[in-house]
Amino acid sequence: FSTTTRAVFTTQKLFENISAMHSVLVLTAAFGVTHAALTVPDWDFVPGDDAWTEHCVSAAAAEGKTQERWVSIATPTGSAPLKGWPVYLSLTTDFFPTKNGSAGSCGLPSETRKKFTAFASPQNALKSCYNASDDNSTTAVFDACSDALASTCSAATKRGIMACFSCAKPLVSSGTCEQKAAEVWCYEHGGHHNSGCGYDQEAGALWDQRMKQYFLNNGIAVVLVNPYVEDSWDAFEAAWSGYTLPDGSLEGGVDKPFLTSFVQAVRKGTYGPLDIDRTVVRGWSGGAQIVSWLFQVTQNTTSSFNGWKLKGGIMLSGGSYACYNDPQSNPESGPPLQPIGSCQGCTEGGPDHCAGDPLCSSCSPTVKPYCQQCCPRNYTEQYWAENPSAWGEHPPVLLAQTSTQDSHADLCAGKNYYETLQAHGVYSELVLVAKEDESCFCVGNPSNPAAKGSPFSARCEDPSWGQSCSDMGGKDCCISHTMYVICVCTNGPSMFVLMRTDSHRVRVSFWPCVVGAAVAVPAVEICCVASLRKWTVHGHLCGGSVHFRGFASMVEPAVNFVVNVTSM
Repeated sequence: FSTTTRAVFTTQKLFENISAMHSVLVLTAAFGVTHAALTVPDWDFVPGDDAWTEHCVSAAAAEGKTQERWVSIATPTGSAPLKGWPVYLSLTTDFFPTKNGSAGSCGLPSETRKKFTAFASPQNALKSCYNASDDNSTTAVFDACSDALASTCSAATKRGIMACFSCAKPLVSSGTCEQKAAEVWCYEHGGHHNSGCGYDQEAGALWDQRMKQYFLNNGIAVVLVNPYVEDSWDAFEAAWSGYTLPDGSLEGGVDKPFLTSFVQAVRKGTYGPLDIDRTVVRGWSGGAQIVSWLFQVTQNTTSSFNGWKLKGGIMLSGGSYACYNDPQSNPESGPPLQPIGSCQGCTEGGPDHCAGDPLCSSCSPTVKPYCQQCCPRNYTEQYWAENPSAWGEHPPVLLAQTSTQDSHADLCAGKNYYETLQAHGVYSELVLVAKEDESCFCVGNPSNPAAKGSPFSARCEDPSWGQSCSDMGGKDCCISHTMYVICVCTNGPSMFVLMRTDSHRVRVSFWPCVVGAAVAVPAVEICCVASLRKWTVHGHLCGGSVHFRGFASMVEPAVNFVVNVTSM
């Protein structure tokens, strides 16, 4: 597979309409890549018990301790190829419960944030949102803590996540709930207007589950590995090897021993007929950075992976492991990392999540973005920065991200990484959520042919869709971390204070105000606050940022990508 045939994709485009979107995603044999017709699975497909196995996997951890992680594996039906099934390895962001929905053992908290299991059908993945029926899989069970929270804090959830946290404190203090379980419950219920939806569901879990169905029906095994710490992977050198906190304790260093041990066990056949040498690894959000980091460390022939090389990667809503390096990083979250390449000279500090401010992304070469929102251009991993003659060895990559805003990532994280690969002739693809699909991406826009068959897409046409969103989504909403509040200053020029909740934090922003001028500002809840001045809330729109884990138009391109690269 030469570097000439690696450069098979068109240059990056913002897809302005459905027809343009679909034409840009089709690869042709003329470029050296063929597309076999994919088997389209039934929407209610769930792997049988003989094909769906689960394992409590132990490995070494920091300071001589042992770690355990829950791993879910599903294989296609039929006889495996001689060397085993090609592997789609998904490094998950938060914990999947066991097949029967239980938690509380093997590294799992007593209650998981996910309300569905690893290979639940798409219908079942959204069951708690829309009361869909599916007898083929189960949802996570809830314990006495959930009952107590539901009894005590249901009213507080209507006021948002922060109110739910405050309500839950006495239950945590009394020992009725673990802190983590209370947080999970509030994330799922706070600000959702009792819609029953969790973050995953409003971020596109429907399509993530649909993609797994496609893989299993097209000859690809699916392996899901839970993180050691939710929403955390060791994606830089100090974390990979472990680092010392100010209090003397060791942090990080858990993913290296686990992944190297797990890869070796897969190679030995411990978990069935899996061909670890034909693996595509997938990561979402911060998980995209561990994909990039694995490209870096597996390229090193002296690493403990013993020559394991990835066939490719899928990065969703993220990019290089060198993204978001900030000299002002809190030492409690790891040693400060210096910005690399085009991010050098970035604006230090800044919020963890933001949108609507030019400093919130690296998209403009004339703006120095916040360091915590910057992904470098013309850079993927250090190995290729130091060995430019080796670009022909870089694994193929499919990247996907939203088109207009992403309050949890640099909007150009995927674009920067993709354009770097393209400049060096590396086989790569970038798929963007079309602007017209953003408000309904989690259920599917019925006007998008790629969403055909979605049991929930008709909801997108309901007049109430998207009208009652909040920080973590809401009733009849896809995840939307940004609303727009239009405020008019009516009592002299000044600054107005905008308070917004972002995940579990409260952030305060100061915006200039001109008499009589309406200013659109990013906010999560309508919270124009009088600060010795008189303010008029002029209007609001729900929508804005999408930080997705799946959408309709990426399913078949991603499956084709994995089928192609694992057969090369």
